[in-house]
Amino acid sequence: MKKSTRHSKITGDFAEGLVLYWLSKYGYECARVDHTGIDLIANAPDDSERLGISVKCRSRYDGTETSSVNLPSRRLRQSPQRVQSLWMHTVLRRCG
Repeated sequence: MKKSTRHSKITGDFAEGLVLYWLSKYGYECARVDHTGIDLIANAPDDSERLGISVKCRSRYDGTETSSVNLPSRRLRQSPQRVQSLWMHTVLRRCG
């Protein structure tokens, strides 16, 4: 199966939209942002916490649904410093 040239972008946008939907459904005020290492910002319903969220998603070919997804630890270590400067916690979500 050949995927379109914009498939990765479309997949990422879909994943961000799905996480925004889940957060909104449970009372979080949230928005998509353009910041290094952060895709979404969400405030807890009781205003007790602000989250900087990095959404990771992977589109799979048919028959590869059982293989694992590995996130490089080097990239995960970079986010906390950036997030701390915005007084937020890092939350990683994965779909796929």
